Parts: sequence; structure tokens; C-alpha cells
Amino acid sequence: MAALFASCEDKLDLYPEDSISEETFFNNVTDLELFANGFYGLLPGAQGPGADDQSDCYVNEKPNTWLFNQETIPTSGGGWSSGDWGNIRSLNFFMQRYQKAQGSEDEINRQVAVIRFFRAWEYFYKLRRFGDVPWYETDLNIDSDELYNGRDSRKVVFAHMLEDIDFAIEHLPSQDAVGRLHKYAALAFKSRICLYEASFRKYHNLGDYEEIYKECAEASKEIIESGRYEVYTNNHPESDYYNLFIQEDLSTNSECIMPRVYESKLLMHNNTRQMEESYTGMSRAMFEQYLCADGLPTAVSPTYGSEADMPADELSKRDPRLAQSIDNPSLPFKLLGDGTPSYKVFRCITSMMLYISR
Repeated sequence: MAALFASCEDKLDLYPEDSISEETFFNNVTDLELFANGFYGLLPGAQGPGADDQSDCYVNEKPNTWLFNQETIPTSGGGWSSGDWGNIRSLNFFMQRYQKAQGSEDEINRQVAVIRFFRAWEYFYKLRRFGDVPWYETDLNIDSDELYNGRDSRKVVFAHMLEDIDFAIEHLPSQDAVGRLHKYAALAFKSRICLYEASFRKYHNLGDYEEIYKECAEASKEIIESGRYEVYTNNHPESDYYNLFIQEDLSTNSECIMPRVYESKLLMHNNTRQMEESYTGMSRAMFEQYLCADGLPTAVSPTYGSEADMPADELSKRDPRLAQSIDNPSLPFKLLGDGTPSYKVFRCITSMMLYISR
């Protein structure tokens, strides 16, 4: 019997062949890359206007409860359920195990940079929604004592986020295949989160915001001075803004830092347009964010105060990008099957535009 069990010992110690197991993974750079690739889906893709319905730029069918301070705090969930922390746990799972991988330090750090970028990405959502949240650097289990940790100060959390994003900036390549993270995408994200956090602290009297504004400016400056990106233009200001947003492939567009590329049968967005729905649209606040033709804001421009007989007259006094963003005679509401522009609905659009411009 002893001899029998000794001969079977190796065969009893087996790992599943139809799924990844910790014992057989994280052994080389390829394993790390495969794991890191799973988080690219967190990046936003093609979205409809409803993605902005918690701002004052978009008018929804009914008032947004978050925007109008009518949100009911749920007894569970609400962005704090176990599933909402799943990505952070998975990212920390990687951080606790990648050290055993074989490969050059630069290749390994490149994949660690992707993971740390996405950890900062996930925590940015938590920071915006909840403010103070617990910062975790290990993957927790159902019996982990850390599950009962209290919240860490948002300043502590943001400091850790900056450490993650700075690591990503240092170790990501300056250029990579289209759709893969690179240094300048990380810099752009750093600029965004620093602007948000510094502004939040300033206008909520939390202090310690000046240095974060500087971090934002320095990240933006590095992107600008790289010479890699510039505002898209074909020297046709009356149409360039419109054409920027109807391109099917932005991989070579000079304004895109991190384009998302769609390929038939590989990655598709399933985004649809409702051409003639009338219950959503641009708010007046957004309408007035566009500058006047003289380059001044609407609040101080001498041309904006004059009454316009028609919305088209008002549009002619504004930044040309506004006329490329809203329905008007120069931008047909829709094209018929033979390509003929259709203006039959312009009356209702005209009345809607008059309403928002009053």
C-alpha cells in the first residue's frame, strides 16, 4: 500500500487544465501581459450623450437625481458592493504575485505600469463618488481582517493614486501599438485627476491644492512639448470640428492621445442613434459655454446681448464649433436615402433652440 501511494503522489497533485491557476501562472512576461490585457475593457468606448447626464451640459428626459441632489442613499450597493471592488482586488492580486515572473526588469515593469495605471483609474471613480475610501494594496478574501478597515482620507488615497500613475508614466513606453497604454496617455490621465482633485480641494476649503495644480500643469506641458499631438484641423473652421467626430478611425488623428479602435467581429461598440427623439438635448448652460465670434465669453461679449431674429442669426455670432454641434440649416437634421438633406423638422428644432437661447 505504501508503495502504491508513493507512485500515485505526483498524479494526485494536479492543477486544472481548463482554467488559469495561481501555481502555474505569473511565471513570465507573457503571463503578466495576458493578465494586464484584461483591464483594457475599463477604458470608455463609444458612448451616447446620456453618458454626460450628471453634468449641467445635458438635459435628460427627467431630472437626474444625482445632479439635483435627490439621490437616495441605498442600504447596500451604490458603488460599494463586493462586485464594485472586484477590479481593485484583481489588480492587487497581480501586484502580490508578479515578482516571481522571469524576464527583464524593464519588460516586467512595463506590465506593472499597466496594472498600476488601472488601479489609479479605479480609485479615481471611488474618490469622486465617495471621497474618503479605504486604500487597499493586497487582495482580500472573505476572512481578511482588512475588510473592516475604516476609510482613509481622500488626501491619503490621492497620494497613493499619484504614486501609481507616476510609476506608469515612468515605465510605459513613449509609443506603442494603437490601443495600448503609453506614457502620454498616463500623463493625460494624471493631468485630469490632478485638475479634478485640486479644484475640489480649493472650492471645498480642504487646502493642500496648490502643488496638485502644479502637477496638472507639468503633466499637460510635457504632453504639449512632446510635439506628438495638436488640435485637428484641415484649415476649414466651419467644418473641422464636425469632421473630427464623424471619423470611423481615429488611430492617425493628431488630436487623439489614446484612441479606441473598432474592428468588425473583433471589437464593436453596439452604439445606436435615436434620430428623432425630442426629450433630451443640449442645456442652455452648455449652449453658453461656447465663446462668441469675438473670442469673448457670452457674459461679457457686447454682441451676445443683442436679440437674434432666428437661431441661425445667433449662431453666426458664436464660435463656429457651436453651429457644428446643434441642428441648424447648415447642418441637416438627417439625409434621405438618396442623400437629399431633410429640413422638414427644422420648425420644431427652431422652437427648441429659441427656448434654450432665451
